[in-house]
Amino acid sequence: MALLLLEFDSFPEEKAIVGEMLMAYGEIEFALVRLIGTFFQEDNDTAARILFRVKGEGPRLDVADAILRPARLYTLQRTHNRLCCEGVR
Repeated sequence: MALLLLEFDSFPEEKAIVGEMLMAYGEIEFALVRLIGTFFQEDNDTAARILFRVKGEGPRLDVADAILRPARLYTLQRTHNRLCCEGVR
């Protein structure tokens, strides 16, 4: 890791921050794959293939949004309908 951040030798605090961000990046992508995998009945392999078929962070987030937004809206609508029906009883 230190070899990647030689430019930051004079800035140890900034070096630590950038290092932490780089270390966390893979974990964030892994969490996104797991989240998409829940949409495919816990099939994380399919989720990873879909997500990493496109290159770059922006397009990956667009793909994740296209998959997850309808699921989230459906869940919100079901919750809203359930709460409304409970209020009628």
